[in-house]
Amino acid sequence: MALLLTNEDVTAVLTMDECLPAMEEAFAELGRGEAVTRSRSDLIVPQPEPGRYFLLKTCDAALPGAGLAAVRVTSNMMQEVGSGKARRLDPLPLATGNSFVGLVLLFDMKTLDLVAIIQDARIQVMRAGAAYGMAAKYLARSNAEVMGLLGAGQQAREQLTAISMVRRLSLVKVFSPTKANRERFAGEMSERLGIKVVAYDDMHSVVAGSDIVASTTTSLEPVFPGSWLEPGQHVTSVRATEMDDVARERASFIVLQSAERTQLLSPPGNNDSPWAKARVREPDPKRLVVLGDLAVGRHPGRTSPTEITLLGGYETFGPGTGYSALGAIAVERARQRGIGRELPGEWFVQKESS
Repeated sequence: MALLLTNEDVTAVLTMDECLPAMEEAFAELGRGEAVTRSRSDLIVPQPEPGRYFLLKTCDAALPGAGLAAVRVTSNMMQEVGSGKARRLDPLPLATGNSFVGLVLLFDMKTLDLVAIIQDARIQVMRAGAAYGMAAKYLARSNAEVMGLLGAGQQAREQLTAISMVRRLSLVKVFSPTKANRERFAGEMSERLGIKVVAYDDMHSVVAGSDIVASTTTSLEPVFPGSWLEPGQHVTSVRATEMDDVARERASFIVLQSAERTQLLSPPGNNDSPWAKARVREPDPKRLVVLGDLAVGRHPGRTSPTEITLLGGYETFGPGTGYSALGAIAVERARQRGIGRELPGEWFVQKESS
C-alpha cells in the first residue's frame, strides 16, 4: 500500500524537534559518501504573457539510512512581478481549484515499491528550516541571542523555529514590506516559541546588532547591502539573489547545502529568463563548504567569534536526501495515528520492466 499525505497531514505529524536530528543524519550520510543526490533540474519554458514561465522542477536522492529514495517534482507557473529592488518571482495558483502542484514520491530501496505520495509544500519548509537550524548549530556564535529576520512567510517561521532550538534566543527582530504581515508574524511567533519577537519598520535596524541574520524572501535583487554586515554574524539566504557580491566577499567562507549548481534548461534561444540573469559569479572553490562536511567533522565550522559565516548566496539546492529523511518520519507517524489515505500497491507496479 502507498500512503497519500496532504500538507495538512504533514503538519499534523512532523515536528521540528524530530526533523532537526533527522536532517543532520541525512547530511552526515552525504558527508560520509553513503547517500547520493542528483543536481536539481529546472525546466523553464517562456509563456506568451510577459514575464511568465512554466517551471518543472525536479530533484531526487537515495538515503540508505532511511531505506528510501525520494523524487520531488513541482509543476509551477512563475510570474515576474515588481521592479527594481522589489522584483521577484511568484508562483501562480493555476492548477485545479486555484491551487498548486508539488509532490514527493518515496520508494522502498529493497522492495522497490512506492511507499508514499506526499504533497510537498509543508515537508519542503520543514526540510529547509531544519537545514538552516543545523547550520546555525555549527556556524552561529555559541552565545548568539539576537536574530534578525527579513521576511515573514513560512520559510521564516520554520527557520526561526529550528534556530531557536540550537541557540538561546532572547530577541528576534523581523521586517517584511507589509506592516500587517510582520506584526502578525511577531505576535504568532512570540506566542509559539515564548521568545520576544518584535516587528521593525526598516531593514537596517533588523540587521544591525543581530548575531544571526536570515533573509527568507523571493527577491531577485539583493535585499540589503553587504556593507551592513558586522563581524561575527551568521547570515543565511534562501535565494542566491538575496545577497550581493560584497556579502559573499566579506564571508570567511560560504556554506552550501549541496556542492552542485542547479541545472537551468530552456528551449534554444531562450536564455534570458530571470533565473539565468540572476546567476551570480562563481565563488572561489577554496571558500566553499558543504553542510555534510560540518556534520561529519571534516570542516570545523566557525573558528573565530569575528568570522562572518554565510549559508547560501549561491545557486545550489537542498539535497533530496532531506525528503527521504523527513518522509520516513511522516509516513511512520501517520500510520501510527491512522492519518492519510492508503492507495492499493498494485496501482503502481507493472509486469514489464521499462
